Amino acid sequence: MAHGIKVFSFLLLFLGISLFAICFPEILYLGTRTSDVTPKAKQTHTAQKEVVDTANPCKSKEVYTTLWDKQSPSEDEPRFQKFGKRGVYSAFYDAREPSHRVLRIIGILATETDVFCHMIATSPAGSTMSVDLPLASLRVLNQNSAKGIKYNFTVCLHKPLFIISLRHVPRILEWIAVNRVFGGEHFVMYTLPSTEAIRKYLQPLVASGLLEIHSWDMEVPANETDENHSQKATINECMYRHMYTSNRLVMIDFDEFPTPHSKDNWQDLINSSPCANESVVYFRNGFFPTQLTAKNSPRSDIFVTALEKTLRCNETFQCPSRSKVIINPRHVLTCSVHYVPKFVRGVTRPKKCCMSEELGYLHHYRLWGGDYTRDPNTEEVVGLISDQRMWHFQSKITESVQDLYKVLNRSLPRI
Repeated sequence: MAHGIKVFSFLLLFLGISLFAICFPEILYLGTRTSDVTPKAKQTHTAQKEVVDTANPCKSKEVYTTLWDKQSPSEDEPRFQKFGKRGVYSAFYDAREPSHRVLRIIGILATETDVFCHMIATSPAGSTMSVDLPLASLRVLNQNSAKGIKYNFTVCLHKPLFIISLRHVPRILEWIAVNRVFGGEHFVMYTLPSTEAIRKYLQPLVASGLLEIHSWDMEVPANETDENHSQKATINECMYRHMYTSNRLVMIDFDEFPTPHSKDNWQDLINSSPCANESVVYFRNGFFPTQLTAKNSPRSDIFVTALEKTLRCNETFQCPSRSKVIINPRHVLTCSVHYVPKFVRGVTRPKKCCMSEELGYLHHYRLWGGDYTRDPNTEEVVGLISDQRMWHFQSKITESVQDLYKVLNRSLPRI
């Protein structure tokens, strides 16, 4: 069966490809349309009795043998199937809406690009259409057929690692260590070709099962996009990949920590909040400028930014401005950087539930100008408050950091 699909944003979560008439597809091939020939019904062919035109298989009587010889990379190691400066990365079977079963394709294309898809299944049926040679091939992942929920909270680094090097690894390890204390059980990130060295450095954590790293092997020039290396595409890739492996997904950057202030972990925080039964929990953003240091510091010789930096800008941002989210992935259709724009049809809890700042909020540690000034007479900084909540978790955080460096067999960062 083949259907054309319309790309409706350069970010690309492709929607549409109905699966009503066929069995679960195993391989998806993409190509450009060569004609507007009306599709005709066809019967299943026997490949052994037919001649395959390997030069142009989609115009031959039987395409399947040739296409199966051009299989996509292993599902455990996705790669971009490229055509020019664009390409497609992964495909997922989505049957959350029984009357609207579809394939979700993650990729990067120019706006308003027409894409033609040819699907191969165990028992193909439907229609054919003349196309050129396939531009790309993707193995369709049926995550719903997995063994069930494995993690309570999976944390997705919501953009590929870029403009960083090995000297930034301590911040990445801190991101894992601190969010582990709050309840993160599994962490997922994507590396660009320029940050492949970080992927290799962190392999012991991958081998331990704590961390999962995928190569996002397409770097989009800054002048061709208004976001960080197709950030929304990686967000949704992580969401669909772990839709059935985790109760909730935490979508954050590596300098961000959704920090409980009324409880000690995310589970208890959410359960005791008005957001307990919601599909999405929004956390208000509070900046901790990393260029500033308070007079007091915790009693530890291990350097952890989240423990050292306790000065925060006075105001947190109202949701969803600069917010980050914890979602139930089985309820979400598409997820953006700071909010969820679309839910699965039939979900009854799509409202925006913003966690109260008193209960918990997003601690965001980065260089930040903000609305604060330093009094030249007293040297006091005006426009900031002191928030030492992280000190409550100090022993657990330092222990978590030590555990990671032990797995890596590396020296701890000392003050």
